[in-house]
Amino acid sequence: MVLAADCDDPEEEVVELAKQIEDAYMLPFVIVADSEGNYLGGVSGMQTPEGLRALLGASD
Repeated sequence: MVLAADCDDPEEEVVELAKQIEDAYMLPFVIVADSEGNYLGGVSGMQTPEGLRALLGASD
């Protein structure tokens, strides 16, 4: 599932997840969470296809 959040007015749950991304200073943020909303991983800024694949694979 994918969720897009308004970066100018994000939901509090999204803010709490984003706080867990190390060095989260540049958009876009990619946050990986489980079905209960628990943080599994995340990145900030531009990602290569390989980097995104690695992030998604690391959360299996």
